Amino acid sequence: YLIILMPVSGFVQVGSAAAADRYSYLSTVPIFFLGIGSIITVSPYRDRPILIGSLFCLIFISIFSLTQRQIEVWKNSENFWARTVKFYPGSIPLARRNYARALLENGKFEIAEDQLKIALKISPKNPDILSDLGYLYIYLKKVSEAKVYLKAALEVNPFNLEALINMGTLEKNKKQLGPAQIYFRRALQIDKYRFDVYNYLGEIFVELRKYKDAEFNFKKAIALNSIAPDIHLNLGKLYFISEKSKEADRETLMALKE
Repeated sequence: YLIILMPVSGFVQVGSAAAADRYSYLSTVPIFFLGIGSIITVSPYRDRPILIGSLFCLIFISIFSLTQRQIEVWKNSENFWARTVKFYPGSIPLARRNYARALLENGKFEIAEDQLKIALKISPKNPDILSDLGYLYIYLKKVSEAKVYLKAALEVNPFNLEALINMGTLEKNKKQLGPAQIYFRRALQIDKYRFDVYNYLGEIFVELRKYKDAEFNFKKAIALNSIAPDIHLNLGKLYFISEKSKEADRETLMALKE
């Protein structure tokens, strides 16, 4: 049992297991019970309950103190991944990538860019990291940089879902609606449950004034995720354009509720 437990215990790090620090306390619970039981069984002081009790109180206070320190680490994703990167600076690209994603969510774009580039140095052919850099540059409206990294990601793995979606988004933003459709449809061949891709296709068909196709894609997106306000709003705008005021009002109200 102990041998099997070693890779997930946190005591022995295997590959990216270092990134699982947040959950390691669950797998180490049996070890602590085993240790406590062993102490009670073999201790020459087992017949002195006050001494044994004091010892366990001390252990409990120590663990409680360590937990209080760890709470700051577990507070949010940015703190957690920053700590992982600190202890494993050059060996876990996943940690750098996740740290960068947390930074992106908090609007820290320059630091996120630096972290993704460091991750890329660790793993130069990682399509997920390349795609994330492309996504970052799309957000920063650096079109040429975004295209370079997204093309590189798809050269490594033509079936990388996020790279296909990001490339479709890039082409859509450039008003290259034909290529954008191709990338989005390739993405749906890999994952037909991506409601965001159906929404993007709906937006493309609105621009092309293919309103029936747009309605189909918006409804498909809503069927997969009925609580996304932006999709209801897009469908409401489509109904307004199509002079379906009742349906437009309904979808707008749905968007406001969400």
